[in-house]
Amino acid sequence: MDSLCSLSLINSHFAQVSLDFLVDMFNDEIEDVRLKAIDSLTKISKYTVLREDQLETILGALKVLMIDVPIIQNCLCVYMCISVWRNVTFCTEVTV
Repeated sequence: MDSLCSLSLINSHFAQVSLDFLVDMFNDEIEDVRLKAIDSLTKISKYTVLREDQLETILGALKVLMIDVPIIQNCLCVYMCISVWRNVTFCTEVTV
């Protein structure tokens, strides 16, 4: 995942293409993999645009993590370009 993130930082097209893979990592059974996916998505956020289904996957996975989820959700919502306006509403409703 580190290599994927590094390549995404130097190539915005690669970042967008790799987004599905990184979002899928939120469903991994290993918590460290999910945390690394959060870190990677935050790093490449200025190069990516989330689809509605990707945002729902991320928020659903964050609910099961045993960390301060509202802070992470807010960070992801702030740093990710969200393609559909209602995703912003959905994201803020979940964190409230």
